[in-house]
Amino acid sequence: MGVKGALWVNDTMAIQTPPLEVEGYAFAEVVDTAPVVDLARFTGLGLAGTSERLERGVRAYAAWARPAGEMAAVLWVSAVREWSEPSRGYFEFADDECYGWEAQVAPEHQGHRLFTRLLLMAGHRAAQAGYRWIWGAIEDSNLASRYSNMAAGYQPILHLLADTSLSPTRLEAWPVDYADRRLVERAYRVAGAGVTAVAAAV
Repeated sequence: MGVKGALWVNDTMAIQTPPLEVEGYAFAEVVDTAPVVDLARFTGLGLAGTSERLERGVRAYAAWARPAGEMAAVLWVSAVREWSEPSRGYFEFADDECYGWEAQVAPEHQGHRLFTRLLLMAGHRAAQAGYRWIWGAIEDSNLASRYSNMAAGYQPILHLLADTSLSPTRLEAWPVDYADRRLVERAYRVAGAGVTAVAAAV
């Protein structure tokens, strides 16, 4: 069985400062104790799993509904080696790169562009921290995620096909038409030494 997806990227320097409040929602990085508890509950990771991620340097950005105050959406961002579910393997990042992953939007809050807004916030904060490029891995079947990434300025760079019938999973990749060759080279490196370059889709 094959899982098809793509590596997408955004240039953080092109992202304008996003608003912290809009249309009944507020956006912020999760750093304080009370929001961390909310994050643990919202994601289902529990306090131990949430703390493990935060302590190893993963950042979490969230949206809260106003005035009720409940968490409505979350996006994780890593600048270190991180597991990618669409590729069924680990990604590695250069010093000027980071990776947005495992976004969640509560069903009752879908349709408010929360994921897109979190992508913009994460990218803007990444630029402030010195990261020029922010990556995302999206399964082709996830139309909502693809639309949100396009709205945030992301572009697909490298097609991915993970053959999950093999152990370990075999990952094949080929460039998206018209993708910047320099970004294609970066994308292959992000995907890892185990990726097999092929000419086109099979």
